[in-house]
Amino acid sequence: MDRERWSSVILLFWLLGYPLGAQAEEQSRILESSRALGRGNTFVAAFDSDEATRANPGTLSEEKLTFQLRWLQTDVFVGENTLDTASDFASLASGSSSSITGVLDTFADKFGKRQYMRGQFAPFAMRIYAFEFSPFISTRATADMRVPTTPEVNLNAESTTGVNIAYGTVVGKDLVAGITVRPMHRNLFSGEASFSSVLDFVDSSELTLTDLFVQEEGFQIGVDLGLIYKPSKENRFGLIVENLGYAGNFSEFKNPPPPMPSKIHLGWLSRTDFKPWHWDFLLDIHDVTNPEALDFLRLVHLGTELGTSYISRDHDIGALAGINEGYFTFGSFIDLWVTRLNFSYYAVELGEYAGQRKDRRWGLTLLSSMTF
Repeated sequence: MDRERWSSVILLFWLLGYPLGAQAEEQSRILESSRALGRGNTFVAAFDSDEATRANPGTLSEEKLTFQLRWLQTDVFVGENTLDTASDFASLASGSSSSITGVLDTFADKFGKRQYMRGQFAPFAMRIYAFEFSPFISTRATADMRVPTTPEVNLNAESTTGVNIAYGTVVGKDLVAGITVRPMHRNLFSGEASFSSVLDFVDSSELTLTDLFVQEEGFQIGVDLGLIYKPSKENRFGLIVENLGYAGNFSEFKNPPPPMPSKIHLGWLSRTDFKPWHWDFLLDIHDVTNPEALDFLRLVHLGTELGTSYISRDHDIGALAGINEGYFTFGSFIDLWVTRLNFSYYAVELGEYAGQRKDRRWGLTLLSSMTF
């Protein structure tokens, strides 16, 4: 097989993704946060930030903002295995490894390793007092290869387009609450296909993805509820109910996707004030009802953030660390007034229990904002 054909096949696998094999469900959200992932994916009791609608909408009522406009927020999450694959095939394309044996060795090395890419884009987010409106686009692709009797791929790719409409309010002296309504269009592909079928797809201009995989498409509405209880200046407790009552389908698509499951998250944050620095410690327990009976360590998240403010209400520069599903995470962030940059290095669990199958990833977020 020539180099162009191999490049086409790898590009297809990389962009679409295909999780395989018997394994536990990967824990993920509609929109991920690089900053939260850098501190162990803790967000339930966090302070108000530019990611309030991705964390706890109750925090929208904590700060007296008149108006804020954020634009062109871009989030990219890439697995280490994906970066290795890109490097291998870039070397192949450059001609430094052109033999068929070299191609097969490189390709065979990818079996049993997950390829992961995720992109999120929010063209703008407008916040007026405690109300926020933020459209978004999110795509996710994962890929695992296996070699049973005949090599197969099992595809499960998802693209979501929607908008977060959120509002926060003060309930009492020590309690704030918020709600996010999320209308969204979801498009998923799933199913199994042999490698030979995928090669036929690459060769033929007449075949489409629906000839190989099942397409699920639908319009859904998710509702998130958030509470923050602040018994003292140093401590706060959070509660989030994601997809309250499940995000069902509200339109007559031919084959709609399954509803988004409802999840309950609990969190605690303790702040130590060193002036002008703050040191936060966070503890989250995600999906406390645990309907999938996951290992408890996969539900517990620990994080810490050391930061200070010099421009905005939020930390403008800081360092992150934490434990996500039993694995250490790290990160940092800086606000340069016109641009904010978040970076994280973390891991998720792909197996049934913490420590079984680690997948390391990198996260990067870039956004600009204007606040009054």
